[in-house]
Amino acid sequence: MKIMKITDAILNLIFPHTCIGCGANAEASFGYSLCRRCGEEYESLKEEICDSCGKAQTKCRCRPTAVASARVKYIHLIKYDSDLSKKLIFALKRQNRAVLRRHLAKELSGALGNIAGKTDVTYAPRSAAAVREYGFDQSKLLAKAVSKNIGGRFVELFRHRPGGMAQKELGLSARAENAAESYMLNPRASTDCDTLVIVDDVITSGNTTSVLCELAAIAGAENVIVLTVAKTGARKYVKNTY
Repeated sequence: MKIMKITDAILNLIFPHTCIGCGANAEASFGYSLCRRCGEEYESLKEEICDSCGKAQTKCRCRPTAVASARVKYIHLIKYDSDLSKKLIFALKRQNRAVLRRHLAKELSGALGNIAGKTDVTYAPRSAAAVREYGFDQSKLLAKAVSKNIGGRFVELFRHRPGGMAQKELGLSARAENAAESYMLNPRASTDCDTLVIVDDVITSGNTTSVLCELAAIAGAENVIVLTVAKTGARKYVKNTY
């Protein structure tokens, strides 16, 4: 981690990183991804109060109504409803900025806290078409970074089936059916951990993670945590008490 920080600092002197929010020079205190002003806005986004549970976003554990099991814990950093949150997710999905990914992985690992027992970390896989288009799977790279940070085992527990439509292209009623048809367990992977962490970049309807949680249960995972950068505040969520 120290080597990465030194490398980032040297690279920033030669090729200054720009703020994802406004294009100004990014600062080290915000992972060379945000400037001071946008970094402070990001910190305030983490402290916004959830309408359902009354806690700050990083302390909120409300789950989407699409997820039936109350045993699934949801952890996120910010709501996906501001210009800055949308720019962060866009950069994560489209630009493959390593400094941003490392910074968000650090933030997610901190929100996750200490987990007792053996932990496996997996992710919501991107479609093959999207990987071909953009050249990477953002959630896979994020999950690898989180697993390294917390000392967990990285596993590719899920596969994205060929075909199907992107969730963003569908209405709310069609997303559940599409999600159910889009994912499967990876026959070459397994999990026997105490806790399974599923990393995703953003949650909108919750249908994708609902399907993944069901598949995780089939694979034998009893304790599941969904860890995501942002979740929309426009949908209804169910309050969980932990």
